[in-house]
Amino acid sequence: MPQLNELILKYALQNSVKFDGKPNIGAVIGKLISEDAALKSKIAEVQKKIKKYC
Repeated sequence: MPQLNELILKYALQNSVKFDGKPNIGAVIGKLISEDAALKSKIAEVQKKIKKYC
């Protein structure tokens, strides 16, 4: 599995392009959890990392 930061960047960019602007944090979290359910237990940490890109 790719590194978490790489996945966050991937999904943040996809969401940003799809909706012509700033990525939606909730959508990025949803994509990450759908790829790796274990991230659900680390949601606070993941959210902090996502905010760097959003």
